[in-house]
Amino acid sequence: MLRVYTKSKMESTLLYGPPASGKTTLAQILTKETGLVYISVGQIVREEIRKKSTNGLLLKKYLDDVVEYPVDLISKVVENRLKKLKSGESFLLDGFPKYYNEAKAFLDIKEKHKLNINNIILIEVPLPQVISRVKNRRICLNCLRQYSIEVDGISRCSKCEILLSKREDDSIDFLIRRYTDYKKSIGKTLKILGSNNFKTTKIDGEKHTLEILHLIKNGSLIVKYNLF
Repeated sequence: MLRVYTKSKMESTLLYGPPASGKTTLAQILTKETGLVYISVGQIVREEIRKKSTNGLLLKKYLDDVVEYPVDLISKVVENRLKKLKSGESFLLDGFPKYYNEAKAFLDIKEKHKLNINNIILIEVPLPQVISRVKNRRICLNCLRQYSIEVDGISRCSKCEILLSKREDDSIDFLIRRYTDYKKSIGKTLKILGSNNFKTTKIDGEKHTLEILHLIKNGSLIVKYNLF
């Protein structure tokens, strides 16, 4: 029997995957289909940097130096966003906690704000595929929405109608460093979350994006992988 679900029954979920794994596209579809609120740490960071806020200036420094954000700083930024959620509102959190120390900080935030979240979606994609995908990735510098030239087939933002740009962090050298860093950290992060009753579901991210979107829209992926 197929599992029937409604928007009100979806639980908050953590979303993981290496750079260019298709997380943003997957998140957009899942949030549209399930009613979850999409919270991207990458988007939050870029917005703080764009606004040149106090936190944004600090984040920009660490980003430029290609070093890990201090746990207190990134945790504060994420917690500030989570506090804006309406009572009982479920969400899809992309990009946090990323490291072991962040996982411990996140568990404190979870307990402090009584967050009902115990699910993890893990997208797996090998490095060669990641590098290939980045060549097609673009971003709107105004609204920060991301696109794939291959999938979306457009050169201008569908919302702002301005020309799309390549992300500053999409150079091959930087991408390899980010991918390597992700692979080294994710195991420890999942271990501490797993010991706190988080349920992890793995997805083969090598499938073509359009194929994954088709499966999601038809409910097949949710049934096949039992995401929730």
